[in-house]
Amino acid sequence: MTIGQAKSSIRNADKCIDELKLQQKAYVGWLMTESTFLEEVDSLKLLEKTHCGLNNSDEERQQAIAAYFGFCNRWQLMGMATWELPLPQGPNISNLLLPQSIVPDDSMTNIQLPATMRLPARFPWQHTLKKLRHENSNDHLKEWQQILDQEESGY
Repeated sequence: MTIGQAKSSIRNADKCIDELKLQQKAYVGWLMTESTFLEEVDSLKLLEKTHCGLNNSDEERQQAIAAYFGFCNRWQLMGMATWELPLPQGPNISNLLLPQSIVPDDSMTNIQLPATMRLPARFPWQHTLKKLRHENSNDHLKEWQQILDQEESGY
């Protein structure tokens, strides 16, 4: 590979990553208007105040921590930078499986391809991924799925 080819590959990868980051930003924007999400954030704030003080027991703190991680998994977040800024999960394009502690349920679309196979050039990726994504989607994310579907139809 020449330097020019390497630079071209990096530019193409950057374009793909930029598009994925744009989707993450759009998801954050949608979350900030989603009433169920905002109600759950308010509940977590209250739980933090009532269960995470110096006078609270370890059991109470553990309950609050478990609720927080459950919330993040439910909404597919890495965490919350602040109560007003969710940090959405990104795609795993590393060729490594995520540990169960990070993705404890079947909320992600997973495709595995053995090294002995290749997909045909005309493989219907968009259709296949859309179908798999809908199979894994929870009810509280249906509206977001519809937004993604509208964006897909524009391609």
